Amino acid sequence: MWSYEGKTAANKYNPHLCVLLEDKANRELLNGFIGHLEVNDRAIKKLEISGGWKDVISDFKKHQVSEMRRYPKRYTLMLLDLDLDRENRQIQIAEAVPEFLKDRVFALSSWKDPESLQKALGWKRERIGEVIAEECVRGEQGSSIWQHDLLRHNLREVKRLKKLEFLFLHQSHSGFRSRE
Repeated sequence: MWSYEGKTAANKYNPHLCVLLEDKANRELLNGFIGHLEVNDRAIKKLEISGGWKDVISDFKKHQVSEMRRYPKRYTLMLLDLDLDRENRQIQIAEAVPEFLKDRVFALSSWKDPESLQKALGWKRERIGEVIAEECVRGEQGSSIWQHDLLRHNLREVKRLKKLEFLFLHQSHSGFRSRE
């Protein structure tokens, strides 16, 4: 298994997704996702680890808001942990996003943390990211990994993310690859 280390490149003038990461565990999930052959890795810019969920929000406000204003094809994903504090964290995340960016900012998380998800599934974190990508490529629904107790709260965000057709190669009209 190979992984991306450091920043990855994306053309800021084309549709792209910048990913703010809370910690190394979240980076490993993203590495697995980006490593899938059907993921358009050139459209994903992995940013440096922020160091905590509050730092993710701070980095978003300090850097991404102005960059998203400058580059209208930029989207941002905050990949963080809820640490069993879903309601409070989701409120703080929502309050950090200016109204004019709400349709271009996403937040995904484990109910607790990626380590708990890894333990519950019995997979390495990179493998979890690969499975998430595979389900996106195949358009899996119902029995998907997102139905797991530690991820179910993300279903609304996942539905919104599915509209970002540029993230996957060989997409169908829905943004995911058709079963050809």
